[in-house]
Amino acid sequence: MLEVRNEKYIDFARAKGVSDRALVWKHIFRNALIPLIPVITSEAFLLIGGSVLVETVFGINGIGYLFFQAAIQGDLPLVGTLMYIFILITVGINLVQDMLYTIIDPRVGLEGA
Repeated sequence: MLEVRNEKYIDFARAKGVSDRALVWKHIFRNALIPLIPVITSEAFLLIGGSVLVETVFGINGIGYLFFQAAIQGDLPLVGTLMYIFILITVGINLVQDMLYTIIDPRVGLEGA
């Protein structure tokens, strides 16, 4: 946020008389969030993959542990089903990421797609 605060369009908005509250929420915060969205969604993907490792190492009964046990035992229908669930979660996170982009930055609209 500190980098965005020193941009020229912030000075321009301040010169136009935009209040400090509107300046922070409408200009600084929104533009600071744009590069963070891909980072947050990629961390969500790592959490899905990491759940398999953490649940296996610590013996926690969860979907990651179930996936590992099914793979070890050769239960291919269960492995396929869990892979399908992981893929649906990944696609859902990507859809949320695209929607957040359009909410935060209206210039990235749906027209022309």
